[in-house]
Amino acid sequence: SLFMLLLYVLLIAALFGGACIFKCVSCHLKASKQEMECSYNPLQGCMVKVDGKWIDYDRLMVME
Repeated sequence: SLFMLLLYVLLIAALFGGACIFKCVSCHLKASKQEMECSYNPLQGCMVKVDGKWIDYDRLMVME
């Protein structure tokens, strides 16, 4: 039973880690396509630097 508990904890940690890595790579790919500097943290999400200010990527609007 202790072995199964450890196995479940490792599985959950692997899933959470994999999701964080996927989101980090996705953030960097999106920002690099727009030639923007970016930062990713699981607690803050994907942030891009626009005119010296950090903005949440999901709230970014580009008006041309």
